[in-house]
Amino acid sequence: MDTIARDLDVLCKCASCGGELKEPILLPCIHRICRQCLTGQLTQNDDVIECHQCGHVHRLGANGAKLVQADYHVELLLECLKVDGLARREDKRGKCDDCGSDRELMSYCFECHRAMCDECFGYHVTATSLRSHKEHTRKLHDLAQMMTDGVVDLKILAEITVPPSCPHHPEKNLEQWCVTCQHMVICQTCAFGFHRDHVIEDVGSEFEAKKVRLKEYAHVLEKGMERVSKLADKVSIIQDAVEVKMSTEENRLHRQHEELLSSITQDREDVVEAYSVTRKNLNEKHDKRLEEITIKMESEILGVKTKYDKIFEETKVKNDNDLARLEESQERHLNKLEREGRDLEINYETLKKTIALIKNERRETTYRVSNHIDSTTSRYKNFMATVRSIDTIEQWAALSSRNNWWAHLLNIPRICSFVATIGEEVDKQFPELDDLSSVSVPKLTCHCAQKDVPIIAGGTSSTVEVGWKSTRNWEVNDISGDGRGNIVISGHRSHESHVTSCSVRGEQLQQYTRLDGQCLAPFRYCSTLTNRRVATVCHPCEIGVLDLMTSSYVSANIRDQMKEDWHAERGVSCLAADLANNEIYVGLMGSRDIAVFDDKLRYRRSVTLTYCGNYGPDGLAIGGDTLVVCDYYKGNAFLSDLEGNLKHQLDMPMLTKAAWKPSRACIDQQGCIYILWKVEFSGERTILQYCSDGHHVLSEVTVDEDGESLTTIQVDGVEKILLATSSTGNIVVYEQIHSV
Repeated sequence: MDTIARDLDVLCKCASCGGELKEPILLPCIHRICRQCLTGQLTQNDDVIECHQCGHVHRLGANGAKLVQADYHVELLLECLKVDGLARREDKRGKCDDCGSDRELMSYCFECHRAMCDECFGYHVTATSLRSHKEHTRKLHDLAQMMTDGVVDLKILAEITVPPSCPHHPEKNLEQWCVTCQHMVICQTCAFGFHRDHVIEDVGSEFEAKKVRLKEYAHVLEKGMERVSKLADKVSIIQDAVEVKMSTEENRLHRQHEELLSSITQDREDVVEAYSVTRKNLNEKHDKRLEEITIKMESEILGVKTKYDKIFEETKVKNDNDLARLEESQERHLNKLEREGRDLEINYETLKKTIALIKNERRETTYRVSNHIDSTTSRYKNFMATVRSIDTIEQWAALSSRNNWWAHLLNIPRICSFVATIGEEVDKQFPELDDLSSVSVPKLTCHCAQKDVPIIAGGTSSTVEVGWKSTRNWEVNDISGDGRGNIVISGHRSHESHVTSCSVRGEQLQQYTRLDGQCLAPFRYCSTLTNRRVATVCHPCEIGVLDLMTSSYVSANIRDQMKEDWHAERGVSCLAADLANNEIYVGLMGSRDIAVFDDKLRYRRSVTLTYCGNYGPDGLAIGGDTLVVCDYYKGNAFLSDLEGNLKHQLDMPMLTKAAWKPSRACIDQQGCIYILWKVEFSGERTILQYCSDGHHVLSEVTVDEDGESLTTIQVDGVEKILLATSSTGNIVVYEQIHSV
């Protein structure tokens, strides 16, 4: 009885209504349900029964309702507990199950399962029709006297209890199992009736083997539950790890959001301050210029006053235009920062939702595993309680003198047929748990304006006059540096081309010229290769390296080096030197391919610009691993890697709605990109400065209509931007202002 009392909560509780079992039915999941609850479920769902305790769904099939059978040994346990409770009570007053009166209950009949008053007891043991009930009826007082330490003697209970009978043939004992009907317990009459074509086993001959098998299952499941217990610990650890990780990620994301938001706010303030400084410089320059004009105007004769009035007005108009462009540039820059802030907020909210989704997915997985563990544990406890209760009944049977002492254990084969599913659940693996604590959340990104990037402005320029240009009437095609602070210019005139070096003051240092008789306009381009050597190409197919120290020149024929068909319209259009790899990139007219040579003028490979137009590039620039491509004919400028893979398309000028076209490009030591844009027919020209990734325009300067090419050089440790004019031969030098 002590064992029964310990398992009372497990065995005697309905898995559906949660109350005390009434007419218990054993389900395949080893849980039990009241017959009334079972009938209610079958009425609503035909042949489907769901165990509310573990969640398993059982389909009984077409004849399932007929195969449902009472759990006889739990019925016996419930009855013994009922009698035990009545025998223990000091106040035995209650409703008589026989006459229905509210009297003191004096006896109990184990055959008709009734608690009776004293008057009904007298009739019950003397009536001829109830003669068989006498040996199964005892006074509660006598049962109390038979108690030892508060428990009724097992031998007495074994003698007075009645073995279960067939529900269809009450006069028959249950002595056989129908294997076909899920080990349903039947009598001899049923075996020759409804079950005549089924597989039948004898209870007496198979009982011991079934009992041994049941205990083997119990032993195996005990081992399996150790793994389930470890799995529960693992789930708990992983749940804690996921919560900690997700909390850390949320905090990191919040901090990163605050830092980036603060950075954008600071950038906005820096931009306003930088443009204010530039505006101040322009105004100061304007004021100084006006003062100079005024002094000069007063010193001149009165007759030229009209001329200076005109100059005064033109200067004012130019300054107003510069200020207007500066305001537009500032507004555009601030608008981009505003967009960055909005994009950051959107990205932040998206990542927060991603974290919430990941957290919910992890929780659902751990909840699913936890539910599985709870379900398996519940089924295991029911199973072990069932095994212990069978042992208890077996003890009663051993004390009984009846031959059919095993009649209360007829559900053992049925339990054995159900217990295999518990083993499958115990052995079930959850490999997805190992990945739950590994959480990868993308970082917030923000293309904020670069810090410590110098910008250029039209008010901080000076002009260098190249004296030798006017004497020879050269056209300027390209400009570069020699790596030592001097300027290198290349150009042409009819049937002749040149490469000339000069100081930053315009003094000629050295000039290399050659005749190109086969070409009417031998356009020549140049690019710094080392501190003493300059790479150069000349239309249509010449490539060479000029040593500025010795004036030695080595050249090669591009057509012969590439060994390709060279049609009459093909020629060189631009070049750029990759200083890090000692390679020369040559743009070809009428081709999307760039020919790459080493510094020994040996052809290495071709790089195809799939995004470029069929006419080929008009300007190239290389800085680090970045290649800038100017597609003049399509009007687009691109950033790519050195193998031609597109990174970004650069914005065009916004000053007017004209068709701007990129002509030349260069990159400074900070990685900033400078592109000379032209309007083909109006002659307008402007330089746009971009940040290193090309996503932002940092500054914009309107330049002379004769501007042809640009480059950067170092002069006394200070980097300057040079713009070469085509026909006048002047070089405009732009200073850089560190602003943001």
